[in-house]
Amino acid sequence: KKNQVLLWLILFITLFGGILKVGAYEEPYVSINKGGSSTQTRKVTLYFLGTENVKEMKVSNIADFSDANWEAFKTTKTWYLEHGSGYQTVYVRFKNKAGEVSNIYRDYILLSSPSQMGVDFEIVDDIWCKIL
Repeated sequence: KKNQVLLWLILFITLFGGILKVGAYEEPYVSINKGGSSTQTRKVTLYFLGTENVKEMKVSNIADFSDANWEAFKTTKTWYLEHGSGYQTVYVRFKNKAGEVSNIYRDYILLSSPSQMGVDFEIVDDIWCKIL
C-alpha cells in the first residue's frame, strides 16, 4: 500500500510539477550590469523585472526619489551612477495599470576609479590650454 501511494505521488509530481513552476511568481528586481559587483564607469545598464501588470517605473540614485519621474516600463535602461568612488545604489519603484505603487527595490555596485588615466594637452600662447 505504501509503495502504491509513493508511485502515485511520483506520478503526480512528474505530471504537474512543471506546470506549477511555470506559474510561479518571480520577485521584482533591478540589477546593475547583470549583477556585476564593480564597475570603473558611471555609465551602467539596468535590468528590470517589474511587478504584475507593470505600466511605469521610477528610477533614482536617491532613496526618496526626489529627482525622479514616472516613465514607461522597460526591461533595460542605460543609467549614470552618482559621481564619486565607492558603493553606489540604484532604486526603483513600479506602478501597475491600476495605479498601485510597489515597494522600493534596489541594487548596489562598487564604482572604482581607474588606477591610471591618460591625458594629453598642449599649452598655446602661455594662457590657453587645449585638450587634444
